[in-house]
This record gives sequence, C-alpha cells and structure tokens, in this order.
Amino acid sequence: MNVYDSRIIAEILRDNGYEEVKDPTKANVIIVNTCSVREHAETRAFGRINALNALKRKNPTLLIGVVGCMAQNLKNSIRGTDFVVGPSNYRKIPEIIKNELTALCRDRAKDLSVSERIHLCVDEIPELYSDILPMPDEPNHKPTAFVPIMRGCNNFCAYCIVPYVRGRARSRPHKHIINEINLLTNKGIKEVTLLGQNVNEYNDGTLSFVQLLKEIDKSTDVKRLRFITSHPKDIDPSLFEVMRDCQSLCEHIHLPLQSGSTKILERMGRKYTREHYLGIVSKLREIIPNSSITTDIMVGLPGETDKDFEATMDMIDRVRFDFAYMFKFSRRKGTRAYNMEGQVTEEVKKERLNKLIERQNRITREKNASLIGKVVEVLVEGQSKKGNLLFGRTRGNKVVLFDGKVNPGAFVNVKIDSLKGWTPYGYILTNITEQV
Repeated sequence: MNVYDSRIIAEILRDNGYEEVKDPTKANVIIVNTCSVREHAETRAFGRINALNALKRKNPTLLIGVVGCMAQNLKNSIRGTDFVVGPSNYRKIPEIIKNELTALCRDRAKDLSVSERIHLCVDEIPELYSDILPMPDEPNHKPTAFVPIMRGCNNFCAYCIVPYVRGRARSRPHKHIINEINLLTNKGIKEVTLLGQNVNEYNDGTLSFVQLLKEIDKSTDVKRLRFITSHPKDIDPSLFEVMRDCQSLCEHIHLPLQSGSTKILERMGRKYTREHYLGIVSKLREIIPNSSITTDIMVGLPGETDKDFEATMDMIDRVRFDFAYMFKFSRRKGTRAYNMEGQVTEEVKKERLNKLIERQNRITREKNASLIGKVVEVLVEGQSKKGNLLFGRTRGNKVVLFDGKVNPGAFVNVKIDSLKGWTPYGYILTNITEQV
C-alpha cells in the first residue's frame, strides 16, 4: 500500500506543476513515506530523516516532509522535518509546500530560524483517493501493478496499529477499480494485485468481494489477478470456486495465520481458531489442489508459552506453507497488546523466531524442489540481480530465475532444472504470448 500511496502523492504533485527527480541532491522537496506497523520500520524512517538532514544543511531551502502511518501516529513529535501529513491528507501537500516555501523565504529574509516549525496535517478524514489513477512510468515500467480496492480496517487486532492510523474500512466504488485496471492494461500491465487490509470485507454497496473478482475477470483484459490480504474469519468457500473458475485469477492466496494456538489467536482478537483455519486450508486444497498458500506468523505475543509456540510449529508442519513472513511481536503504543500481562523477553522471542524460520525455510525449499523437472508459466518481470538471468513469477507466486532474451511482460514456459537455496532455476522452452 505504501508503494501505491507514493504514486498517488507523485500524481498529485505532478498535477500541480511539480517534476519528479531521481537525484535527491537536485530536489527542492523530499517526502519520506512511512510505515508504523512495526518498530523497525519507524527506526528506519528516522534514520532516513536524519540522513536527509545532511542535505538540508548543504541546501537550507530544501523542504523535508514525512507522510504515511508514522506521520499520523507520532504527529509533531517527528523532528527534523518541515511538514508532517497523515494518510488522508495527501491532497493538501501542494498547498502545504507552497506555504512552507513562502514562509521559508520570509523567515530567511528576516534572518529567523525555522528549525522548530513543523506544518502538521493529520486530520482524520476518510479519504479513498478513488478518483486519482496513478499510471506506471513509461517506457520501462514493470508488467505488474497494485490497485487498492479499500482502505482502513475494522478488526482492531490486539497488536496492530493500522485501524488507529488509517481509519475504519471503506471500499472504493467498483467502477473506479475496473476503470483503473483497464487503464493499466492499456499501458501494458499484465498482472494486477488488489490491495486491502482485509479484502474479504470489500463491499461498495453494490458488489461483494467475490462479485468484484468476477466483474474484473469479465470486464477487463488483465491476464493475471491476485489479491492481498485475506482474513481467515471472513473467508467464504465460494471465493475458492471463483479462483478456480475465473481464468485471470491466480492459484495463490495470502492467508495470515499469525499463531497456531487458539488461545493466542483469541488474545490477538483474530476471531478464528486453529481448527477453523485448518478447515479453510482443507477446503481450498479440495477445490484447487495445486494452489499455493503464503502467510504471516508472529511469535512472542504477551502470554505466549512454549506450548503455544509448539502449536504454531505444528501448524506449519500440517499446512506446509509455500512461504511465510515471520516476525517477532513489536509493542506499538496505543494497541491493546502494549500493556498486556505476560510480556515475552526479547531473548525468548528471538529464539522462537529463529526456530520458526529454520522450519519454514526447510518446507519452502521442499515445496520448491517439487518443481524440478516441471514446466511452469512465468511472467517475465525483469533482470535479476544475480548475474545475467531474468526473473519472473509463476501463477502460484513463486519467483523463478532463468536465462533468456525476452522483455518484461512476456509470458514464457520455463522448465525448472535446479534449486539454489530455495529459488527455482530453469530455462525457457517456448513463448506463450507476444512480448511487450
């Protein structure tokens, strides 16, 4: 979502006469888009702000702004910046920049310091930006794109700050979504990922999420369609039937588990049990046997015992996820988990996370090794950082590296002949569609 928000901000600024530059030393305004979901993300953002202030010392007229979740969460406690703007106020950025530049010129003329002044704009306005359709850069854009279908979240999980900084869930009108996808495919985009904190809650008053998927498949020319993120409590098996029957929908779902312990899931406020989750997985694999499942898993929520952690380890053995994003619990002020009893020590969290990563990485390698000798359809995304190889993704969202001379946007048949780490390597057999 942050990547897409950055494109929205760039589009707003371009519409107001600003030009994007690649070299920070040539910029008059630098905007840092931030995340506040985990403490590590905030720490990195502060490090970036501090580094940018070295440029400000060389160029006193440079404006530095902070936007996004951290801006909404920490507000005017963020120092070293000229303006702080929350996720629902991006339309005001051009006016803020104009006012700040005017004030900067005035204060410099009077020889006044402006180091302590911050323009704060974090009103809680339920903004959707549905009318802003940021387009990929030409001519070297990727063949993939993100399209938000909703913003905010209604779930208020005990550990999560998103509803507090991005507001309650609200859905974009489906016609705006269809229009954006059509504009993207006309620009050469082959794969679109629909975004939402909980896409299964989508409802614009006309279409539900499942109905939206059907409509996109019918009314657009997108070749591949994905979506993230799904909440297990809101999954309806009819979703899997749509995934099976709609040609554009990929056989992949991101389904956060978070914990394999029903007790911890309850403390998290997730509103499902381990048995419910296993039932969803069973139904998915019954309807789409070749589907891939990725997930999010957290260790160390307050109150998590060794028994609870072993329940999580048991779940990854049972489900055998294709890939998992694994994290330690991060205390976020303002969430219910911040003051929960039974805080787990950093040492224990680190030990559990390492065990989890080791187990899941082994499963990921085993799952990917099963592709050796098989032919898979790959959408070429570009040049890999490893040698002169290309990279792309299968419909199951597995990254594949291969040799060849085709442009991004081509669909190719790749035969997998080896595995390095957990990454499948192969070679092209035939092109499936015309290159872009």
